[in-house]
Amino acid sequence: MLLSVGYFVVIPKMEEGYQEWADCTRVNDTYYIAGLIEEFKTKKGYFPLGASYLEPEEEGWVSVPVMVNITHRELPEKYQRLPENMSGRLAPTSELIQELSEGLGRDIKIPSDPQNVPVFAPNFYQYILFPKGNYILSSFLYNETESTVRLGKHYNKFSVGSVESTSAREKVANFIKLGVKPQRCKK
Repeated sequence: MLLSVGYFVVIPKMEEGYQEWADCTRVNDTYYIAGLIEEFKTKKGYFPLGASYLEPEEEGWVSVPVMVNITHRELPEKYQRLPENMSGRLAPTSELIQELSEGLGRDIKIPSDPQNVPVFAPNFYQYILFPKGNYILSSFLYNETESTVRLGKHYNKFSVGSVESTSAREKVANFIKLGVKPQRCKK
């Protein structure tokens, strides 16, 4: 009897500790990837996967966002296409890695979400490049913080980017434009 009671106390505490570590890793990874994106912009003059936005739009055509669900795992089917309410292009992680590597002149390795099996939220990072040449990079945290947008139970979106968002559903930590050093958590 004592063993079974201990199980129900220890396992949730272990999970809580793991999720705190995983959230910390997600935040640090988000800043690391954003740093690569900003370094690319400084070197090339545009954000990764954004070269096509430099060309004037042809008559009858319109520029659309590019989204990358960054992971080394196979994604569930619903994340292998764009959300129904979004038009644009979904690019594979390998395309982003190749462009970063070529643009920065070195082999780039992009981290993936540390959790192998998604439970409450997607376990990938998300890069969205908009036609005006701005981006948002997001990770999905287990714990809600003042820097996240709650999307559901243990499903909180943390974003950094090149612009400040005016959307009530989007909080973007614009550390580059504001010249603020990102606050990183300790692993």
